[in-house]
Amino acid sequence: MAKIDKKEDRAILLCLFSIFLMNIVDASITTRFLANGWAFEANPFMKFFTDRSLSLFVGVKLLMVTSVCFIYWNQRKTRAAKFAILFVLLVYIGLMFHFLFNLI
Repeated sequence: MAKIDKKEDRAILLCLFSIFLMNIVDASITTRFLANGWAFEANPFMKFFTDRSLSLFVGVKLLMVTSVCFIYWNQRKTRAAKFAILFVLLVYIGLMFHFLFNLI
């Protein structure tokens, strides 16, 4: 793995790692709620996978977000990627607050 020297690159990597971790939390909570019948999957694309298997849902969810994080990392020098990383990070932070205050 290449050494990450720039402060900005370290900040971007921290954001992407945070997105990855929050995705794991999201997948875990969603799977538990779906398995217990406490919630339903509102996203039609992901509902396709939850209808088949919760394991498939988790695998696809983790693979998709991890892949997007790698794409963002490779494009990290562009303004669009920086904006997208910040947007996704804020969405996940909002989702974590939603879980914390409304669901748990």
